[in-house]
This record gives sequence, structure tokens and C-alpha cells, in this order.
Amino acid sequence: MALSPRPDPRVPALVVTTLLAALLVVGWPRPVTALAASVSSVASEARRPAPPTAVRAAGSTAEAGTAAGAGGAARPSPIAGPAGWRAPLDGPVTVLRPFEPPTTPYGPGHRGVDLAAQAGTTVRAAGPGVVSFAGVLAGRGVVAVTHGELRTTYEPLTVLVQVGQPVAAGTPLGLLDAGHAGCRPAVCLHWGLIRGRNYLSPLTLLLPAPPRLLPLVPVSPQTITATPPATTS
Repeated sequence: MALSPRPDPRVPALVVTTLLAALLVVGWPRPVTALAASVSSVASEARRPAPPTAVRAAGSTAEAGTAAGAGGAARPSPIAGPAGWRAPLDGPVTVLRPFEPPTTPYGPGHRGVDLAAQAGTTVRAAGPGVVSFAGVLAGRGVVAVTHGELRTTYEPLTVLVQVGQPVAAGTPLGLLDAGHAGCRPAVCLHWGLIRGRNYLSPLTLLLPAPPRLLPLVPVSPQTITATPPATTS
């Protein structure tokens, strides 16, 4: 009986060595799951939108500002009076009593501001205009100056100007007297501001920016014009 040849034990080792050499040349294959994850990550990066450029950001900001301006409340228009306002007194201004608008046209309130000063202090025009009243009203010397659509009033004074006299900001109108009703000290200047029939706070004229005034409660302007202007000799 013929014997079959015995297999060479070196063959498996040779096969393994050959496979390892081939893998080193070609590269070890990745798992399918890892390869799929890598492809998915690359695809996601490709689909991700690019960040906005500086031009787009600037454009978006400008559009937002325009929309805010269109949707916001309208600003009140500035007053029509001339520029160059100043306080009616020289030096620092001390307010003794602030402006208190009345709740009704003839109701209680404080239609102006009271400023601290000594008797005999020079009271000056707050802005350029024309004297529209200069005389005694309800026992007190009063001066009213018209500045376009505005009027400023000053009392109680020893009046130094005449009706129709043009004045500049700082022109002396009179000397401060005692006798203003409701003034806590013995002497103070009552300074008022009127536009049409509306009393406003005259302190608004002293704001650094151009003043923007809103009408408050309409009241009769006859308080200033009830008594005819005093005549001068």
C-alpha cells in the first residue's frame, strides 16, 4: 500500500508571512463603521453654512437700526425759538421751587420756577427777542419778552425796559424786588415760559442740547396780557 506524502509544515508559515507583507504594502483595512462615520463627518462639514462676513454683519446692523427708528416713538420737534439761551441771573442758578404743571387749566400749580437771588439783583433776558410787556401787573413789576413762538416772563422787578424794545440774551430787564407770592424766602425771581396757551418749564431752555418741549395743560394767556403795557414818558 503506497503512503501519501506528508504536508510540508513550512507552508502555513509562508502563507501567513506573505499575507502580512501584502497588508503592510496596501494598508490595514478600516472597519466599515469607522469609514462610514468619517464619510458622514466630511459631508456634515460640507453642508455647514459659512459664517457671515463683515459686510453682511454691518448690513444687518444698519437694517436693524433702520427698523428700530421706524418702529420707535417719534421724537418731539424742537422749539422754533432762537438759539443762545441763558439763565436770567448771573452765576450759579439755585431753584427754590420747581415747575409744577396744573392738572386743569385754572387749577393749582406752579407755572414757572423760583430762583434764589438777592433784592436789587439784575435780571437779564434769557434769549434774544422783543419786550412785549413791561409794567405793573397785580401789584408787581413784570416783564415779558417774545422770542418767536415763545414768551419768557420775569417778576417781580423794578422794570428797566419798554414795550417794543429789542433785547439780546443777557440784556438787563430790571432789578429784582421782593413780593412774589409763594416764595419761601423774602426775595426770589419767578421765571416763566409760555408757548401759545401752554406753560412750560423754563429750565428746559438751559439744556446743553437744543430743547425739545411738549405742551402740558393749556391755560389762558391772559395772566400776562390782562393789564395793558405801562406807558413811558
